[in-house]
Amino acid sequence: MRTKRIAYNTISRLLTAVVSVAAGLVIPRLVLSHFGSDYYGVITSITQFMGYIAVLAMGAYSVTQTALYKPLAERDAYSVSRIVRASEIFMRKIAYIFAIAVVIFSILYPLLVIDDFEWSFTFVMVFILGAGPFFQYYLWITYCAVLEADQRGYIIIFVQICANIINAIIIVYTIVTGNIIQIVYLASTVVLVIPSFVIYFYTKKHYKIIKPVEPDMTAIKHRWDAFAHSFAAFVRTNMDVIIITLFLGVIEVSVYAVNYFALISIATIIGSFIGPGVNAAFGNMIAKNEHNNVKDTLRFFEFIVNSLSTLLFTCAALLIVQFVSVYTLGVDDANYYRPVFTYLVCFAQFSQILRSPYESLVYAAGHFKQTRNGAIVETAIQVVISIILINFLGIVGVAVGALCAAVFRTVQIIIYVSHNIVERSVWTAIKKSLLSLLTAVIIIAITRFLPEMSDTNYIAWVLHAIPVFGIALGVVVVISILFYRKEIVMLLKGVLTIIRKD
Repeated sequence: MRTKRIAYNTISRLLTAVVSVAAGLVIPRLVLSHFGSDYYGVITSITQFMGYIAVLAMGAYSVTQTALYKPLAERDAYSVSRIVRASEIFMRKIAYIFAIAVVIFSILYPLLVIDDFEWSFTFVMVFILGAGPFFQYYLWITYCAVLEADQRGYIIIFVQICANIINAIIIVYTIVTGNIIQIVYLASTVVLVIPSFVIYFYTKKHYKIIKPVEPDMTAIKHRWDAFAHSFAAFVRTNMDVIIITLFLGVIEVSVYAVNYFALISIATIIGSFIGPGVNAAFGNMIAKNEHNNVKDTLRFFEFIVNSLSTLLFTCAALLIVQFVSVYTLGVDDANYYRPVFTYLVCFAQFSQILRSPYESLVYAAGHFKQTRNGAIVETAIQVVISIILINFLGIVGVAVGALCAAVFRTVQIIIYVSHNIVERSVWTAIKKSLLSLLTAVIIIAITRFLPEMSDTNYIAWVLHAIPVFGIALGVVVVISILFYRKEIVMLLKGVLTIIRKD
């Protein structure tokens, strides 16, 4: 059952990643073509600020999920209810803090972009984009933690996929029918609030949450340590936008977002294979003291992540610059051709995704406090280097900061997990990472013999991308057969387990 639930979660997350990527390709292009780069930039900036407040909630979310592994494994409804009650109390406090922060931000942020937009426009947009996150923290985020801890995250994903598809359709419709941008995102917010109510009522009924009950506040006592991890995770993907907004303006934010989108989409796809569902599986194993299963599962997901990240990020490095040129064809209010920036961010994302199996183990084991300092140092490295270099290199300086922080944190967390959770040599993981880099070099060397893209359109890009992907896939498969034979056997056994009728 545990293997099947991992599969369900993986498949559902892969589907939602595909939906998100598809929507992410269509919607930004429509916003750029109908409203301009400045509007897309300001929407991105506001959204990223909302994420800064959200990171407060994610600390408690991670701790709640970890605390629930044991009582869920033991089917202890009373303990589950006490943990849920404690999390609800904290999350509602976060919702109130968020509401106050939105009010303050709605007054101050318009002054920052007053040269580009009227104060009233930005004020209204802040409230529209802040409504969705408020309902999430107040209503459903605790119940999502329950489903994730019970390896039923696919239920959340199914609801989100439906909402995202409807949301994309509504955004496209409201844009092409000539509505102002405030109406477009107000309609989007209404749709994205609906999953909050669905998850809330489903979980309360399915898990028979007892109310009233005394909250178990000790279960989430490490929420501030988990917050440090959440903050670092948020900074590595969102701090760049804030820094660029402050130092370079919303046009450069738009350039950053367009170039960055394809790379974060790849990370999202790979994350489908190693996410909260896998965290829950690790947590279940640790709760049952299945140490050998933990080691075997880690080795399997190392293989999956290393292989997929090498394949997809190498292809991205070879293809994304041409794709952005095609994607922004006809958008002339900004220069979107930034190859050096793109390559650096690609390598930074590659470094970050390689550590995802180890982060899953840290979260599952509840080692938030022990690994907190590494997360804080990562944040400091990224912020300091980015602020220093952005004055000299523009958005390239921000990419350098992200890369330095990513490499540091990946090495640090590999060392910690190897010494303190799975008890094995650090070189086991490092050798696999070096093998991924060697594989990428081989792919790049071979594709150098391919002809350049014939024209600047989607058909020419696809015709160029097909042989690049084919070569990359072939090299990855050969390397996997040579160095990951045991892991391939584990993969085949897992597939058979999933399709076998009980």
